Amino acid sequence: MPREALPETEADEFYLADLIGLAAVFPDGKRGRVIAVHDYGAGASLEIERARGGVVLIPFTREAVPEIDLAGRTVRVVPPEEILAERDAALQDEASQLEEAFRSEEASPAMEGMAGEEREEAG
Repeated sequence: MPREALPETEADEFYLADLIGLAAVFPDGKRGRVIAVHDYGAGASLEIERARGGVVLIPFTREAVPEIDLAGRTVRVVPPEEILAERDAALQDEASQLEEAFRSEEASPAMEGMAGEEREEAG
């Protein structure tokens, strides 16, 4: 349904779709962007792409999203601590796995080259 077909909202009302694309400002000043709004019937949540990578789901409650500034294109988010701790741990695990994979790739060609040199000396 096109936006123009929807009824106008009151001063303090909005459609959930209005939140998509807004900048999300975290308490520490870090930023992200609302990329989706999910509502499966038990309460809506905002999917926020974090500037440093990854996404986080924030419950769409007054506690977690205390301020919405449509004119300024921002939402202030105060996510529950366990959400950020869980996401940070996942990012750290991912970074560790990438570093380990990089080290493995870096070591492999050097070892292959050494093996070839040893074969040449033996032959």
